Amino acid sequence: MRRMKLIAGHQQVMPYLLTPRADALVEFIKKIFRGQEMVRILNTDKKIQHSEVKIGDCTILLAEATEAGPSIPGCMYVYVTDTDKTYYDALDAGSESLMSPLDEDDNTRSAGFRDPFGNTWWITTLA
Repeated sequence: MRRMKLIAGHQQVMPYLLTPRADALVEFIKKIFRGQEMVRILNTDKKIQHSEVKIGDCTILLAEATEAGPSIPGCMYVYVTDTDKTYYDALDAGSESLMSPLDEDDNTRSAGFRDPFGNTWWITTLA
C-alpha cells in the first residue's frame, strides 16, 4: 500500500472550527491545553482567516465565522495530564460545566465542558 502524503504537522483527519472571536479561542486553547499556534493567516479585516493550533501531536484548524461561513462549533475528546486542573481552569476561563470530574469504570478520570465559543470538550486522564 502506498503511503499517503500529508503536510508536516498535519494528521489525516483534523477538526476545523468556524467560530466567533477566533483569536480568543486560540488563546483559550493555548491557556487550557498548553496549545501552540503554528499558523495564523489574517484577512483584510485583521480577523483570523486560518489558524492551526497544536495540542500535543494533534492539530485543530480554525477560522473566524462570517456571514458567508457561520459558526460551526465542534466536539473534541482530549487526553490531558490532569482532568481536574484542566476542567477547573476551563471553568475559570468562562466555560460551562457539562460533567464534573469523576472516576470512570474504564480506569480513567473524565469531565466535560462547553467553552465560551460553543465548542464541547470531553477530557480524560488515564489512572
